[in-house]
Amino acid sequence: TAGTSSQVRLNDYINFKLVGEDRDTCIIDFNDPSGAPIGDIFYGMIRISGAVTDGVEICNLTFKNCSSSPQWGCGPICVTGAPNNVEIHDCYYENTASSFICWGGFNVAFHDNVIVSTPTYAQQYVAIRVRTQYFSPANGDNTYIYNNTIYNTGHGISYDGSNPYNQFIFNNIVLGSNIGFPGSAPTSPQVMIENNIAYNCNTNFNYTPPTSNLEVDPLLVNPAGGDFHQQPGSPCLDAGNPLPLAYMANDYFGGARVVDGD
Repeated sequence: TAGTSSQVRLNDYINFKLVGEDRDTCIIDFNDPSGAPIGDIFYGMIRISGAVTDGVEICNLTFKNCSSSPQWGCGPICVTGAPNNVEIHDCYYENTASSFICWGGFNVAFHDNVIVSTPTYAQQYVAIRVRTQYFSPANGDNTYIYNNTIYNTGHGISYDGSNPYNQFIFNNIVLGSNIGFPGSAPTSPQVMIENNIAYNCNTNFNYTPPTSNLEVDPLLVNPAGGDFHQQPGSPCLDAGNPLPLAYMANDYFGGARVVDGD
């Protein structure tokens, strides 16, 4: 009503899977290319919450045209309210404000996704918001953000380095955005930001990053044309952090990810 879209709420779901056959044909288009504030009162058009929730997987989909004014508001997916074992991976996001919002949860993983803004919306949107300080203080919070590629957005991965919850932000590329990694200096060991690349952003890092993070050209084939493969000689090759997670086996293109110990 009145330009506000309805919200899909996955509250207290167990073993719910939303899996597309392929990203080219399985498209969730919120149909708002104008930039008007649809759904601005919501945080996440798909909202995953509830302490009973356990085992939610969303993958292999394309999300498009979910805008918000301001850009901190509505996005495709929000995780909040103590769900368990949420995995969101291998999806493509185009012109989506706050593409993924994480307010907390137990073993929440967002990985192997591509997030872009087209030239019309260049640097207007926020790719990933990790804000677990809004979640109730409970032991066991773990948020994993890794192996994502972000191009031409407003903020890349926005986080709070001072909160006491476990955030692991590894192996991400932020290219051509306004601010690559906005946030305060991470508080180790609760917040670990390692092996990321930020390049050609107006500001790559809002702080002096750990030395495993690089400010170099990742040498992707043609990000402006949508080809995010790595060229030979890319500094990404053999430079990732091999997180001991079972779902690191395959990459965004479906190929086996080589983990050879170096």
